[in-house]
This record gives sequence, structure tokens and C-alpha cells, in this order.
Amino acid sequence: MNYREWYSKKCGVRDELRREQEKLSAGIASTESRVVDLTEARDTLNAVMVLTHEGIRSFIEEVVTLALGTVYGGEASFSLEYQVKRNQWEARCYIVSGGERVDPRSNCAGGVLDVAAFGLRLTLWALSRDRSAPVFVFDEPFKFVSPDLQPKVAEALKVISDLLGIQIIMVSHVDALIMACDAAYRVEQRGGISQVGRIVV
Repeated sequence: MNYREWYSKKCGVRDELRREQEKLSAGIASTESRVVDLTEARDTLNAVMVLTHEGIRSFIEEVVTLALGTVYGGEASFSLEYQVKRNQWEARCYIVSGGERVDPRSNCAGGVLDVAAFGLRLTLWALSRDRSAPVFVFDEPFKFVSPDLQPKVAEALKVISDLLGIQIIMVSHVDALIMACDAAYRVEQRGGISQVGRIVV
């Protein structure tokens, strides 16, 4: 192979490498542009998630605080705090009384938990995409609430059922709750047979 042939061959290799370099440069530019787009999409998604969480948090706090405040007075409220752990959102619940935040898992009386759990159950239903019928059946849901506060529980039931447009069917032995119902029935066993009779309220 003479010098001209060798030079021509090397020029061909050089030209092929330049074409490959141009393709790679275009690919890098396209990838960088995609990274920018994906970063913007991620930031937008995070912003939407923050707004969504904020809206959900606000609704949950409002309903549960309404229940707690009706039963225990204006100082009782519910607080929900989001945290990111292990790259996932987690929610921590707190009962607030007298300005002090209390972890309900360790420092709350049973009655407070009954009322907060009631409000949380209803907000879970209200936030569901595929909701069941707006009818709820509860069996003694407020058994740990002290007797003197049972009339306030009855008031909370009415306020929340009106707010969410739901019907509540409840088994209870508490007179204050029975007398606050739109309709009440007594079930008694006689000779092994259940007898149902309407109670005038």
C-alpha cells in the first residue's frame, strides 16, 4: 500500500469518526434536553402532590376537628403532619388540646380516640374515589366517651352527617344518643325470638 492509499484510508476513518462524533453529540444534546424536561416534570409533579396533600390534610383536619370540637369544646382539634421517609409520604396524627400536641397512640383517653376514629372513618369514605352508599352502620362507636359528653356526641353525629350527606345506623344503649336519633328501635329477646319495637323520640 502506497502513501496515497494509506492517507486516503485514514481520511475515510477520520470522516467516519467525525460522523459518529456528530451522532453522539446530537444524542447527548437530546438526552440533556430530556433530562431538563423530566426534571421540570418531576418538580411539577412534586408541586401537585404537595397541593393535593395539603388539600387532603385540610379536609381531614376540618372534619375530625369538627367532631372533637363539638364533643370536647373549641380547644380540642386534630392535626395531620406529612413526612417523607424512605422516599414515601407518611402521615402522623396528633390530637391538640390546650395548645399541646399529643400522640393519640400513647397519651389519649379512649373517648377522645373514639371520636377521632369516627371522624377519620368518615373522611376516608368521603375521600374515596369509588364510594359505597352513604349509609354507615356502627356498633357502640362511642363506648369510651363519658356519659356527661354523650349529648355532645349526638350533636356531632348530626353536624357531620349533615355536612357529608350521610345516614348513620347505630347500635347503642346510651339514652342521649337514642333520644337524638331521627328514628329509634328497641330489640328485645322474648322466648328466644327477637322482638323489634319503635321508640318514640
